[in-house]
Amino acid sequence: MQLLDLDAFVDELDAFVLDRTLRPRLSGTYDTFLAFEAVGNAVLFSYCLGDALMGRPTHRFTQTGSFEIDDDTLSSIVGELREMTSERHDTTSGSSTTH
Repeated sequence: MQLLDLDAFVDELDAFVLDRTLRPRLSGTYDTFLAFEAVGNAVLFSYCLGDALMGRPTHRFTQTGSFEIDDDTLSSIVGELREMTSERHDTTSGSSTTH
């Protein structure tokens, strides 16, 4: 499974913290996705984890679900994703940082 356009998703999720009219969604291969949505005052996290065809085309596997997260958790997710994408860019550009 591969997640697509992570940088744009992180930007949209960051904007979602203040603008709950947005609906950030990270798409991936095999129908995989991660999505955030405001439902009233709550934030709903939904996901689908897909898999390549498991042997025969009629046997596709997916795991789906959704649950509510609080604002602190949302902020933590944004921070972790920002750090992860920043580190990925540092690695691919050849620079290194020390912590």
